[in-house]
Amino acid sequence: NVRDAVNELATLHVIHQDLRKFKIRKPASDASSSLSSPYTGKTYNFRIIDFDDCSITGAPRKRLDTEHRCQLTQLFLNI
Repeated sequence: NVRDAVNELATLHVIHQDLRKFKIRKPASDASSSLSSPYTGKTYNFRIIDFDDCSITGAPRKRLDTEHRCQLTQLFLNI
């Protein structure tokens, strides 16, 4: 699920900054669609794209979770 992927990004100290519905895509049906996460080993049935505005931070996990929760809330309100 998207929340798990965003939490995985938070663990890696990455904040997307511009997460929207159209930036969550189904992968092409080739071999790359079955690649698992190098961090958790999970395989997601979507890809989060467009990290041009992302930031990498050394912020504590709690702050990252709060920022990602706000992004997810905004994303789901716009669906």
